[in-house]
Amino acid sequence: MSAPTLIATVGASTANSYTTVATTATYLNERLNVGAWDTAVTAAVGGPERALIMATRRIDAEEFTGEPVSPLTDVEVGAGTATQALKWPRWSTLDDAGWTFDDAEIPLIVQRATMELALHYLNEGTTDALADTGLKGFRAVKVGPLDVTPVPGFSAGGLPDHVARLLRPVLAGGGSMSFRASRS
Repeated sequence: MSAPTLIATVGASTANSYTTVATTATYLNERLNVGAWDTAVTAAVGGPERALIMATRRIDAEEFTGEPVSPLTDVEVGAGTATQALKWPRWSTLDDAGWTFDDAEIPLIVQRATMELALHYLNEGTTDALADTGLKGFRAVKVGPLDVTPVPGFSAGGLPDHVARLLRPVLAGGGSMSFRASRS
């Protein structure tokens, strides 16, 4: 199996990743416990590309503040209208301090969340990290007589805590809505 083509061009109608393999390698070079990434890179079968594409797809399943700069590719628009494949870049999206992110770039927090989630997926091994068994929301299931005990506060398909923390400022309903004012 060959490596998929990773397209990390900001705002492209064919983009499938928020970051590149090279950028991720540089980022992970300063992090501990990256053996799964190193193994995927040396295996030369597209593991890093697949992990970044999969992480980007999962992150794009979230709802974010602001609006995409261009209509999303999967939305029907008029001929000649530029579209973007991914939810980022976005207009009117603020960081923790109330500053607006540059709408011509992918915010560093989104890139880092993508890199961390890709590493998380590689660390999961052969388990399909996106597969939902349907039973993860239960502490116990008993068949006869039926006894089902839900896990309190369970969110199916939730992001790992460290990834969710990175994205918190830009998640719809997850960040602060403050604005920075300046005197002229």
